[in-house]
Amino acid sequence: MRIEPGMAAIIACVAMCLSTTALGGDGGPSVEVHPIGTIGFTTGGDTLGTYRVEYLGDESEVEVDVDAGDSLFLYGGFQMRWPETHLGMLFQGGLAIAGVGGYGDGVDFRRWPVEAIGFVEAGKFRLGIGATHHFAPTFDEDGVGDDIRVEFDDANGWIAQIEYHSGPATFGLRYVDIGYDVDTLEIDGEHWGLFGTYIFGLQVR
Repeated sequence: MRIEPGMAAIIACVAMCLSTTALGGDGGPSVEVHPIGTIGFTTGGDTLGTYRVEYLGDESEVEVDVDAGDSLFLYGGFQMRWPETHLGMLFQGGLAIAGVGGYGDGVDFRRWPVEAIGFVEAGKFRLGIGATHHFAPTFDEDGVGDDIRVEFDDANGWIAQIEYHSGPATFGLRYVDIGYDVDTLEIDGEHWGLFGTYIFGLQVR
């Protein structure tokens, strides 16, 4: 089985954190582990298509771009934090999707990202950098002229983000550098976005 470089980086991060966790108690710094949920949106990247959209109750039409970096995303995962060192890691994955219209009569670009991000805390802020691997990036155009479906290769990318803590929630800005390829076609998926993460079971500090 071939392991892509992005997945190898994520696997290495997981192995490192699991080995460090085993050193907790008397053998090393203690670790806190909590489930997390993240929701956010992003924008950017090359334009995959421009479409005329007519909203309900409005006879006028507007042109809407669907870009490779656009998404509404919903992730789940867990966070590991070493309080004494102000360092931590988070691992999450889920669905990222962008589009217009509805099922069977619209356009969407979806992918299934998995992420590993290391972070350092500075007061109520934390800075993170990590790797992402996008499974099955797929562009679908249904009911708009000829139906089109483009299945891109799995893609690797890098993430940088900054977050602000407010109790068990964080709010942040992220940047992702990634591209999507299929045959000779190369699409730039670089994007920026805003997000919020809820850390379940975290005591307010």
